[in-house]
Amino acid sequence: MSSALPASGSPASGSPASALPSGSPERSAPRARPPRRSLAAAGLAALGGALVGGSLVAAPPDGGIPRPAGADRPTAAALLAAAATGGAPGELALVSRGHLVVIPPGGTARRVVPSVGAGQPDELSWSEDGRWLAFLRAPAAEQGSASTEGSLWVVAAGSAHPREVLPQVSQFAWDPRTDVLAAAVPTTSPDDPDPVALVPIRPSGAPLTASFPSGLAGAHVTGIAWSPAGTTLAVSADFYRDDRGEIALLAGAGGGAPVHAVVVRSASNDGEDLVGWWPSGRGLLYWADPYFSASLAADGTPLVAYDLSTRRASTLATMLDYPDWLAWSPDGGSLAIVAGVGRTVWDGDKHLVVCQVPQGTCHPEPQPGRRTSIDPAWTAGGELLWAQAAGTPAETMGAPPGVDTAGEPPFGWAAVQAWASAGNLEATHAPSGEPAPGAALVGGAGGEEPTPAGAALLLVRHGELWLLPPGSRAPRRLSGPLGPYGPAEPGYYGYVPWYQTFAWHAAP
Repeated sequence: MSSALPASGSPASGSPASALPSGSPERSAPRARPPRRSLAAAGLAALGGALVGGSLVAAPPDGGIPRPAGADRPTAAALLAAAATGGAPGELALVSRGHLVVIPPGGTARRVVPSVGAGQPDELSWSEDGRWLAFLRAPAAEQGSASTEGSLWVVAAGSAHPREVLPQVSQFAWDPRTDVLAAAVPTTSPDDPDPVALVPIRPSGAPLTASFPSGLAGAHVTGIAWSPAGTTLAVSADFYRDDRGEIALLAGAGGGAPVHAVVVRSASNDGEDLVGWWPSGRGLLYWADPYFSASLAADGTPLVAYDLSTRRASTLATMLDYPDWLAWSPDGGSLAIVAGVGRTVWDGDKHLVVCQVPQGTCHPEPQPGRRTSIDPAWTAGGELLWAQAAGTPAETMGAPPGVDTAGEPPFGWAAVQAWASAGNLEATHAPSGEPAPGAALVGGAGGEEPTPAGAALLLVRHGELWLLPPGSRAPRRLSGPLGPYGPAEPGYYGYVPWYQTFAWHAAP
């Protein structure tokens, strides 16, 4: 928001390169980030209210999907209606076997949105008012990676007729006030035009694409996010010409004269990748990107909280740059983080820490030895949940612990699912920030996300989408299988980005 623009003075510097091992790795190609849903909404799991990145799902080694008898009774629509306390359920959109499927409120029919254009649907995101669903169509080879790019499409709620908005996009985000999409267009050279576009989505006719003078011409956008009030667009970008990165606030993006204010500017050969705003709108989260190195970032990168009023940057933890490994508490004052190093999900002592923002103080959640904790989420009552399975403190980059791969690749689908099947959904009452022992709730589950109403919980289980009613330990299957994932798409070092495969909007 415009009131959050920093006072006069120099922008904050990025993380110092001295924090890295000696030597400068060769600069990697620009890393496009998956479009992220807003971090602003308190009371939902972070990153667009969709914290579902977990690899802790159970499936048989052959990739088949078990369907317990009676698991589809009552209907998915009835389960959604029961979970949407305080309002009628909106539409639940998900990707299943490469198709976009929508479960409407109050009915049993499932609508399949026809495939138009190249690629498969990915990165589903509803507009704030629930009138539009935006998604990418990306090549199957890019899905599940940290470099997803594709054509941007929208489909109206209740419709089965999608429309293309832009032919190539690397980032997009809905304005929380209006049906306007901010999008980042991929660039490859310093001579490319402005990479930021604002797209008003209209009920009829072709969408109108309007460029926005962001002042970032010749830059590669690595992150884009609206402020909670929708008045300011934050953008992180790498500049090809002088090998540096910056985070800028574009105060005119929500209306009025454009104002470009740089709040973070890195040293030469360093960058920043924007994660999102604090729920209060008073600060930003970003990952430091020293040397622009994808290889270094893949093994862990500092997560930084930046206070816009004090211009103070606090490093909270070192983590892998997965959006679904972060979750804001309902009151917006605590941030759950999966900390740890090593690109393999079960390596490097992956554990949960809870940080108070803006104070920057953090404490670890209790974790038994040789375990891995991932996929944090908060309930509306302030209870913290996460998925937990076997882990190793060392960076082995080997097969998952306790799994006999029988000659199969250590990161193949069968190995990842065998490891996941022994995991549990854990819970601890930690609204005050005090650590407490976790309690196992559901076996073989992960990728949890509170529903829009906050009372129930959505789970990825058996590669499908399940609903856990409040106070229950008996989840009910909603739909699936999810995504394009399976033996041919095993994920990245054990990581499967389930959060990209569904989105639910609860009607008011």
